[in-house]
Order: sequence, then structure tokens, then C-alpha cells
Amino acid sequence: MTRDVIFDLETYPSVITMCTVDSDGGNVLEFEISNRKNDSERFLEFFRDCIRNKRRMVGFNNRSFDYTIIHYMIEKAKSCRLTGEKCAFTAK
Repeated sequence: MTRDVIFDLETYPSVITMCTVDSDGGNVLEFEISNRKNDSERFLEFFRDCIRNKRRMVGFNNRSFDYTIIHYMIEKAKSCRLTGEKCAFTAK
């Protein structure tokens, strides 16, 4: 498995999408959080796996935009785990 992951996050009022691909072109993943589909748990598990395996995330403008959304979701999930509440995400 390659250590680098290329990714991009898109946000709209009713949907958040993210696509990832390993830097060797393999392992393409798609995630969606919307009224139609909610991959938020898969999304979080993907990032937990990246953290555990020290995988580098690569993208355009990710530090200024995408990372803030990902960081918010990870921190909210940690908070929910500590308080025992169910953690649910929406595009809003």
C-alpha cells in the first residue's frame, strides 16, 4: 500500500462528497453525506486509518478548506464518543 492519498472534498448546502485515490492510482474511494446517503461513519473510519498508518493526505487548497471540515468532523466524533452521544453529520 502506498502511503500518500490524493483527495478532494466538495461541499454544497445539501451534500458533501469526497473522493480519494492512492498515489499509485489504486484504491479509489467515494464518500457522500446527504439526505440520500450518509457515509459519515465510513468517512471517519477512513481518516482514522490514515492517522493510524501515518498516511499523508495530498490535495489542492486542502489545508485552507478541506482540512477544516475534516478536523471539525473528527473532533466532533471524539466529543460524541466521550459523552456517549450518537454522532450524526449532515451537509448543513
